[in-house]
Amino acid sequence: MMKKKNKHSHHLKGVMIDDTSTKGRVTHNRLNRSKKQINEATNILLHPIDFKNTVEILFVEDNIFNQELASFILNKLGCKSDIANSGTEAIEILRLKAYDLILMDINMPGIDGYETTRIMRERLLTEIPIIAFTTNVHEEDIRKCLLAGMNDHLAKPYTEQQLSWMIYKWTK
Repeated sequence: MMKKKNKHSHHLKGVMIDDTSTKGRVTHNRLNRSKKQINEATNILLHPIDFKNTVEILFVEDNIFNQELASFILNKLGCKSDIANSGTEAIEILRLKAYDLILMDINMPGIDGYETTRIMRERLLTEIPIIAFTTNVHEEDIRKCLLAGMNDHLAKPYTEQQLSWMIYKWTK
């Protein structure tokens, strides 16, 4: 029996989050997929991947320290990256160039990460995975990111291994 999609369902790559109760039911297929994801994540957390310049990332962040740190780590992981200093700049850059992944800060001057994501989804019609990259870590914050059109959430501070896993998860 297929479960109906509703406004409370959110899809992550290979996983569905549903705000409605499933009364503890988990399908065999979903459980096997979860075990595989756990094994992949464990391996990547122990040994970060070298992406060998095959992944292009747009990093949307207004804080220069965070820009430099992320650029250093992304370079170390073998990713190509561009930085947008604001949501407005990110939208303009995205009109000119395609990316494999977008890392989106939430709290920025001008338009915030939520509104930037909505514009990217609704006006630019992009399906590029967008990852919230923020210190907002409460369940309601994560839900707000998903409802704005983001695909996932990575909390600051983060480790190289966590960033490596997030990139792998959404680009491979």
